[in-house]
Amino acid sequence: MTLLQSQYAGRYTLEELLGEGAHAVVYRAWDAVSATEVALKLYNEDALDHQTAEAATNAKVADCAAVMPLFEVFTDVLPREATSMPLAKPSVRRFESLSCAEVRLAGLRLFTALAFCHGRGVVHGDIKPANLFRDRHGHLQLGDFGVADFLPGARRGHTLEYAAPELLAGEPRSPQTDVWAASVTLFELMCGELPFGSTLDSSEAEVAERISSGQAQKVADLRPFLPRRLQSYFRSAFKVDPAQRESTSAIVAHNAISEVAALADWVRIGGSGAIERWEGVERDRDGNPTGVQLAAELVFRPNLRRYEAHIYRQRPGGQLRRIPGARGFQVPSEATVRQLMYARMRALTEGRSLR
Repeated sequence: MTLLQSQYAGRYTLEELLGEGAHAVVYRAWDAVSATEVALKLYNEDALDHQTAEAATNAKVADCAAVMPLFEVFTDVLPREATSMPLAKPSVRRFESLSCAEVRLAGLRLFTALAFCHGRGVVHGDIKPANLFRDRHGHLQLGDFGVADFLPGARRGHTLEYAAPELLAGEPRSPQTDVWAASVTLFELMCGELPFGSTLDSSEAEVAERISSGQAQKVADLRPFLPRRLQSYFRSAFKVDPAQRESTSAIVAHNAISEVAALADWVRIGGSGAIERWEGVERDRDGNPTGVQLAAELVFRPNLRRYEAHIYRQRPGGQLRRIPGARGFQVPSEATVRQLMYARMRALTEGRSLR
């Protein structure tokens, strides 16, 4: 009988390996008693102190709805609620960006969870997409407190791509290192790329150098139609000096992350005859999809020596039609036309009229 076919503690059937770290492995499992799927974290025999520390840390913040709860604690396993996989896997450099509503909720719940943890004196220490989970209702929960509140003198690990500059300089973890890592995570969920690059395509030294100097990719280069206020947020969040970053409670109080409500659900696609071509989803003022599909294109007319931008919409069951008031901008500057097009693309996901 293989491990994945075996029973554990008389009630759990191990079904799938979800992840493996230095101190433990995590399996998707079936709990025969509660008749639900859970995730079982099995610690190595020499890492039981880490298990005790994680359980104690989780207990401090267990009454926060945005924190993944523990069901039971055994001598060598922590069963957790896990009705779905993490939002993203750390081994994947690029993945499909989440929708407007998903990113908005993910950002708000992530920073709400961190504000709660920091208020209880808990620093998570390893924020990344792989440690964000969904409960059975699809709501985000922050999990894996295996690095948080370690025993005195224990080695405090981190994941390089999400590590703040002060961590790389040997300074201790703090709420501001969580702000940095959470902002990297939100950037990745929105843009599909890490702001400082990945060790999959750069050396560790190169990634560390970009982090230490604050050389992040610009959001405007990857998602150019994002609101300027949100772009300003990332510039602030990625300040090398931790004292210049906002606290999680201030971020939640100022509602800075809510700007992602204006995030356009646009995906850049290929297409001959156009410099850029996009497909997207129209949303109302509350950020809810209207069911209308959108398209936008930037083209160059060589015979007229000018650039044009056109935006179209398609109702369910209908044909693709050019939006009235968006018949095209006909000026010789490519940059000007592009910015006008992006502004109108953004307006369509803010529930504003183009007329």
